[in-house]
Amino acid sequence: MSAEEGFIAFEGSPTQAVYNPLGVVHGGYAATLLDTVMGCAVHSCIKVGERYTTLELNIAYHRALTAASGPVRAEGRVVSVGKRAAFAEGKLVDKDGRLCASATTTCLVYSANDGG
Repeated sequence: MSAEEGFIAFEGSPTQAVYNPLGVVHGGYAATLLDTVMGCAVHSCIKVGERYTTLELNIAYHRALTAASGPVRAEGRVVSVGKRAAFAEGKLVDKDGRLCASATTTCLVYSANDGG
């Protein structure tokens, strides 16, 4: 795992336990890794007392994942953070550095005092 303000990276190892009926890793596996890594990148940039939640998640799948693809590396990077919204981008690469999925997110930023 790597972490610095505005950038987070971690690895996962897909297994046959997350395969879909077509015999490859379900797209939700990549979506979960990307949503999480981008959210963590946003979290690293917000102020104490602020929270965030995903408003929009867009994913492009470039290459199928299998158990042989891993470990895979997910990277999330903040594009910008404003008073009410934050934007981040992410990528998922296989063990050989090949791009498997890319994503963008829009997050709502709000005060912990606002509830939620």
